[in-house]
Amino acid sequence: MSEQQEPASSVDGSPTRPVSHSAQGDQRAVGATVTDCTETVMRIFEFLDGEMSPDDCRRMQTHLDECGPCLREYHVDQALKMVVKRSCGSETAPTELRTTILHRLTMVRIETGD
Repeated sequence: MSEQQEPASSVDGSPTRPVSHSAQGDQRAVGATVTDCTETVMRIFEFLDGEMSPDDCRRMQTHLDECGPCLREYHVDQALKMVVKRSCGSETAPTELRTTILHRLTMVRIETGD
């Protein structure tokens, strides 16, 4: 696997981004379902950021290897991350923003029991 991980599926309730291919075409081409592609697209950043379990990474990579439209979406998101990193790499978040984000992450962990 490359330095960056590939996408995986997410069922965390995040807003769904549109998938640019039809479910019928996916099923005929690679045996995928709408959920497979939708979840793959929703979890691309998790995959790119290395935030998935090894099993989820394998499933994600397998889906990307078999589904051209999802692979194209992965490449778009990968390029977006590189542009943001290049453009904002030296920027630091204001202390108040960092504190707010850390507080919200802590609340989510407590609510979910993690």
